[in-house]
Amino acid sequence: MSEATIQTLILVHVLFGGTALLMGAVALVVKKGGFVHRKSGLVFVVTMLISSVVSMIVAVQPNHKSTFLLSVGILTIYFVIGGYLALRYKKRFVNLLADKCLALVMFVIGIAMMSHPLYMGYFNIVMLIFGALGTVFAVRDFILFINHEELQEHWLPLHLGKITGGYISAFTAFVVVNQYLPGIIGWILPGMIGGIYITLSVRKIKKSQS
Repeated sequence: MSEATIQTLILVHVLFGGTALLMGAVALVVKKGGFVHRKSGLVFVVTMLISSVVSMIVAVQPNHKSTFLLSVGILTIYFVIGGYLALRYKKRFVNLLADKCLALVMFVIGIAMMSHPLYMGYFNIVMLIFGALGTVFAVRDFILFINHEELQEHWLPLHLGKITGGYISAFTAFVVVNQYLPGIIGWILPGMIGGIYITLSVRKIKKSQS
């Protein structure tokens, strides 16, 4: 792939990624389930998936290789698609074939990421951490798939948690790559803030349903 093509892909990644972060932020702060939330959320899903796929293509090109961007792309795609699919769980019975395929792919990739020193010959902490996260969430998915009633009962927290997880992954990459925060702070702070947001939102949901 020529350098000119790669630079074009990087531009596409930036444009769609920037749109995704903006629309995702809108979806996070407006009233859940409302018109603005649904439309901004849909734009977030589409643009984030495009941005993530493009970033992964760039991340495997010579002179642009980045295990960090590759790992973030994989986890972001998993979270965003999983969060979108979770909207279907509000129905009593759902065909979970797509959900199970997604979880299985994430599980296999997660194991491969954690095992990379065996076939790559070097240790990479980023691959290990992101691979472990993906594997744990994939296993959690399969456990949840056993009980359709529980899926229906908890569809909203599952949707919120995964979609927000995708936003956190992408925003962390944005902060780290552009070095907006020093050192490890850029890696940890977005996840901490996002985790607090998810926890408070889930509590609010449970309180409203009780």
